[in-house]
Amino acid sequence: MRIKTLVMATVLICFWVNVTMTAFAISEEDKDKNV
Repeated sequence: MRIKTLVMATVLICFWVNVTMTAFAISEEDKDKNV
C-alpha cells in the first residue's frame, strides 16, 4: 500500500507541475501579445 500511495503522489505532483507550467506559458504568451 505504501508503494501505491507513493506512486499516486508522484503522479499527482507531475500532473500539477504540468498544469502549472502550461498556465505559466499561456500567461507569458498573453504578456507578449499585450506588448
